[in-house]
Parts: sequence; C-alpha cells; structure tokens
Amino acid sequence: MSIQIMWRLFNIGSDIMLLMDNLPEPIRISFDYASKRKTYRIMNGPNEFTVTGTIKDWDVTDQLGR
Repeated sequence: MSIQIMWRLFNIGSDIMLLMDNLPEPIRISFDYASKRKTYRIMNGPNEFTVTGTIKDWDVTDQLGR
C-alpha cells in the first residue's frame, strides 16, 4: 500500500473507520505505521490539497516529454 493511499485512508476515511468496532488488521497496521512517520507532513504539508511542505515548489512538467 502506498503512503498516499495510507494517508488518504487516515485523513479522509478515519472518521468512518473509527465508527467500526474492530478495524481490519491491515488497516490498523497501516494507521499505526502512518501515525509514526513525519515524512509526508514535512514534504507535503497537512494534506494533499494544501501543499505547504518542502515539495510545494517542485515542478518537473518541463521534463514530461523525455
């Protein structure tokens, strides 16, 4: 599972998931892993819609034709 998918599940789906009595083991492991990592927040910011981290000015669109 990619870090983007984990964070989307964590940020968007966590409200719904928290309503469940027992989280599926793979989801619980993913949440535990993601909650211990700071890389996403440092690079991206608080979420994928508000990029304020170290990649906010990163642009490689001029290299897409290579």
